[in-house]
Amino acid sequence: MTNAKLVAVEMFLPTGVLTNDDLEDSFPDWHAEKISQKTGIFKRAIASESQFSSHLGVAAAEKLLLSQDLNGDIFD
Repeated sequence: MTNAKLVAVEMFLPTGVLTNDDLEDSFPDWHAEKISQKTGIFKRAIASESQFSSHLGVAAAEKLLLSQDLNGDIFD
């Protein structure tokens, strides 16, 4: 049995941002401050309509390979 361990982790977030103020603009009955108080969230990263989770995963994997000075050819 081979022992495996994590030596690095990377992430990739889409560049779009949705703030509580944006939500309040779209939904006047929602108040930005109340959303923040109830959820602890102030802004969210939002993918574009043409960007899918697979795009984000590939970008994170590419970032990981670069950060570890690895080439994707090592995987089968």
